[in-house]
Amino acid sequence: VKLGSLALFLHALEEGALDEPILLQEPVRAVTDVSHDLTGTAALQRADDTVTSALELQWSYLTSLEVFAAETSVHPSYKQVLAEWRRLLEDFERGPDAVADRLDWAAKLSLLEAYRARDGLGWSDPKLRLLALQYHDIDPDRGLYHRLVRAGRMRRLFTDRQVLSATFTPPEGTRAWFRGESLRRYGAAVVAANWDSLVFDTGEATLIRVPMMEPARGTRSLVEDLLDASPDPATLIDRLGGDDD
Repeated sequence: VKLGSLALFLHALEEGALDEPILLQEPVRAVTDVSHDLTGTAALQRADDTVTSALELQWSYLTSLEVFAAETSVHPSYKQVLAEWRRLLEDFERGPDAVADRLDWAAKLSLLEAYRARDGLGWSDPKLRLLALQYHDIDPDRGLYHRLVRAGRMRRLFTDRQVLSATFTPPEGTRAWFRGESLRRYGAAVVAANWDSLVFDTGEATLIRVPMMEPARGTRSLVEDLLDASPDPATLIDRLGGDDD
């Protein structure tokens, strides 16, 4: 929801589909106020002297983007983003516990409150600080998040098998497919790989850099035949017409 709503917002902004921006008198302070508010209802002063809240702002942008998505051809995943976003806001109006199965901060709050009640701890107790860190431990045997998952208290969009598959199978609709396939096919010759380029050592005097500045290029449909016709990185570079870096 966080990433998808931002992407859709930027899409709508580029299309000129949004109303006049909502301006706050003190936007930087508002970020702090919202981050310390567990209800989403803290008063935020708008530039026109009216008052709003984080929840009201969320509803306003959600509604605008729902209209945009209904009137524009957008990727189906955005419909899922909007549906999840709406459910989150509806549930959050009943309090953080209602979204503790989806939001990290709400899950941590619920967990810490339970420990506080059980052991009579104050918020400054070092044990709570340790628990807050342990929540994010990526070790499945130690991380408290993983314990919540095993207890059925966290909603997941993907199974462990799907996550494992994604670590080896890049998405087919972006440049990630070209990058992932290049690593799989020519891994020994790849010197460096990042978001916007690959660097190959083809045995020549200089390394060869292949730029990938466009996210929508390098998809499976565009480059699979090219890769299949390139038994080695030198052939690939030659077919791409790459320049020495």
